Amino acid sequence: ASGESNRAVMLNTLVLCERLTEARELAGEVAESMNDAWSAETIAFGTRAMSRLAAKIGREAIEAEVDGRNTHSANAITGYTPEISAGSTAIRNSSDATIWAELSLTSKPEAGSRQEAGASGLSIERSFVNASRQPVNPCSMQQSTDFYELISVRNLSGRTLKGLELTQNCPTGWEVFNDRLYGAGAIDEDAYNFKDMRNDGASWNFDLDAGEKRTFVLHLNAVYEGEFMLPAAVCRYTEDGGIYANTESATIRTTR
Repeated sequence: ASGESNRAVMLNTLVLCERLTEARELAGEVAESMNDAWSAETIAFGTRAMSRLAAKIGREAIEAEVDGRNTHSANAITGYTPEISAGSTAIRNSSDATIWAELSLTSKPEAGSRQEAGASGLSIERSFVNASRQPVNPCSMQQSTDFYELISVRNLSGRTLKGLELTQNCPTGWEVFNDRLYGAGAIDEDAYNFKDMRNDGASWNFDLDAGEKRTFVLHLNAVYEGEFMLPAAVCRYTEDGGIYANTESATIRTTR
């Protein structure tokens, strides 16, 4: 198990042993690790431990001042929606107990907006070819074209990474062809631990040694005519959200 998962198990043990003072101190570390966690194990253990801690201290009321407004809650958890235009939120604890505050930001990209490429500890490349490995241009493609997307990921972190997750969602105008149902495709891909095939894309779980590179393949068909958004291909390390790589997004067109 990872260090993050171990801390979550420790927190759960402290709560079960009624050592709540120590549990409160450790809860901050667990909450911080869960903010950046991509491991289902870390999230599962952390959520269970935090819920048990909340059940133990759930009778404590919250007294605080948020953006100049007094906030009182008989429950241990409360929420507040700040003014977006302010650009900041000020919280003052009016009680004797410790308050843990979490600020969550959500946004919806505008139609046609593009995601820029980025990377830290990994590199990622994607290309599009036909069955003969000749390049094809996804930005201008004829309807019913059968082609392959090749996604290559290299480990630049200097250490072995186990549990990398690569995800590629597809434009609504493309269809994923599942070669596992109809026989092997024209292009083989490198080994992986697990591959999840869906109607709108695919994801791979795999390991990489330091400096190692692997290439994964997605068999596609340009089904519908029109203009669509091609999402970025994203790879993340499940135990450290600071290790990642993504391509840029793109606008693709399919014509008759």
